[in-house]
Amino acid sequence: MKAYKCRCPNVDWLGSIANCIYENGNSTKEIHHAYKHVATRCLQKAQLHYSVKDFENWQQNATKYIEPVAKDDYTTVITHPVEVDIEAYRPYYIGFRDWNRWISLCSRLGWGLVGFWFGIMGVTGILHYSHIVPNLREKLVPKRFKQFVYKYLTIPKVPFSGGLTRMEFFISSLFIILTVLSCSINYTLDVSVYMNSQYFLTLDQVSFRVDLLAFSLMPVVYLLGLRNNPLQYLTGLPHSVMIKYHKVTCLVFVILAMIHSIIWTVDACKEGGYKSWVEWYWSWGIAATTIACLMIAQSLKFIRDAMYETFLIVHQLFAIMLIVSVWFHCASLGWMGWVYSMAASLSWDRLCRIVRILVNGGINSAKIESFNETVLKLEFSKPKCYKFYSGSYVYLHFLSPWYLCWQSHPFSLIESIEDKGKLVVYLKCKRGITKQLAKTVDSCSGSTKILIDGPYGCFPLPQLQDKEIPKIICVAGGLGISSLLPILQKSELELANHRLIWMINDLTYISWMKVTMDELAKRGLVIDIYFTKGSATDGSAIMSYILGTDSSQTDIKDEESEGKKGQYRVHYGKPDLDNLLVMELNSDKKDTKIYCCGPGVMNDQVRKTICKQINLKSERSVELTIENHEW
Repeated sequence: MKAYKCRCPNVDWLGSIANCIYENGNSTKEIHHAYKHVATRCLQKAQLHYSVKDFENWQQNATKYIEPVAKDDYTTVITHPVEVDIEAYRPYYIGFRDWNRWISLCSRLGWGLVGFWFGIMGVTGILHYSHIVPNLREKLVPKRFKQFVYKYLTIPKVPFSGGLTRMEFFISSLFIILTVLSCSINYTLDVSVYMNSQYFLTLDQVSFRVDLLAFSLMPVVYLLGLRNNPLQYLTGLPHSVMIKYHKVTCLVFVILAMIHSIIWTVDACKEGGYKSWVEWYWSWGIAATTIACLMIAQSLKFIRDAMYETFLIVHQLFAIMLIVSVWFHCASLGWMGWVYSMAASLSWDRLCRIVRILVNGGINSAKIESFNETVLKLEFSKPKCYKFYSGSYVYLHFLSPWYLCWQSHPFSLIESIEDKGKLVVYLKCKRGITKQLAKTVDSCSGSTKILIDGPYGCFPLPQLQDKEIPKIICVAGGLGISSLLPILQKSELELANHRLIWMINDLTYISWMKVTMDELAKRGLVIDIYFTKGSATDGSAIMSYILGTDSSQTDIKDEESEGKKGQYRVHYGKPDLDNLLVMELNSDKKDTKIYCCGPGVMNDQVRKTICKQINLKSERSVELTIENHEW
């Protein structure tokens, strides 16, 4: 490393190098690239600034004084430029040529990892949009095969996998296997004058391989984690699935980066320790690896659950710091295209958020109602450009208190029955911004200013609507009903064949949703309400909420309340979900779609039951969709 401090100030060495590059370069572009490379080395190692024009001048000047290499030149000080010995030069040329070809192979393997994910997304997108062409989906995926996929791949979860379904686990496993193979193949370079030790040659090959694979994954990691991820609209996959793939690719990226850093640390120790590596790109590389490891550590679920708001801001700051660190690490090494892609992805997401907020009217006013200490109702006018559809959700920024306005959380939307121009959000007050918001509500009502970032969720294709599904079963736990009511609201069919199963542990939940549920009951929907903490003695209290009457005047005989077409059915205690779903599915042989939104335990129970009930010998189609923003 100290040799450059002697070489770079020496005009005879500079002239010799410049002339060698000029004589052996194949094009002006190639020659200038080589000049820049030497200039970079002199800047890094000797802190000397040279330009391409400087090297052109040294080359022209060297031709006046250049001489062939003499035997004495190896033992005496040279005071003139020297010509390159072609025989001595050729082994160096072959060694560097083979090394560059090997580096090119590593880059192509990195592109292969990127291509894997875009291939998965492409196939998923074809299946998603095949609904547009009549009968194309059935030709591509026969009904029985689709039921096989549901039963064994897309519905059941893999234990201890972080919530991955079997299909997601299979795709993630393929990716990991491909990464391991990409790290393992083609280490065929021989020892050369460039790398004359097999030990260090192997270290360098492994280091460069994992490094370039990690570089190629960085844009994929960022893209899969974006809120405004264009791949969601290409594939129809929900954000929660993209986040799972984001975590898998991020974990692989960090492992590759750590291997790269460990290898170079070992190399540095062999050459005299960290003091021998004083280049700034080395320090930025250490910073990048450290930040990536910290991002993984602070993303663990128990940390997110304990301090979610802190996690969000720290994670976002780390994402920016990682881009900055990698930028300076690679500025003199190359492969900046991957870094530009990371920065572009993050900038795209932020720009889309700002545009969505502006299109939705900027600052909006929301009315707040407090039903109890834990639940708030927000109602605000539907933005003029807003396209409301079932399954859509928004991120809301609350401007009071002002110091928490940078935070945003996803909320499901319900279209108001009383005023079609209003949208309603129900939220549970836990801690952080929701707890602060509850404090701003005077007595039982109030108002606040909000920013509306949305809508999000995969825009539904006309062919993907539930218009032609004969039977829909919605299973909700607590406030999970706010994600399922819009699905029933938007259904254009008679609701007599549909079912709503709702489990609550607080009677006030009924009064919040009463207007919407009354409207659905009039359209024929049968609503089963399970009061999990109650008994039959609470029947009059429950029915008073449903009927809007004094409980003392309500006569409960069969625990049912008839609507014009539909009915409420009240039950006490926790339901036997397995038997309940089996009864509903066996009551007829119609194609059925089940929607579920509630606690994770409930969702998993529904998954297991539906898997058991899918009969591959039957022509009947059974589908399950989990509406859940947890990740």
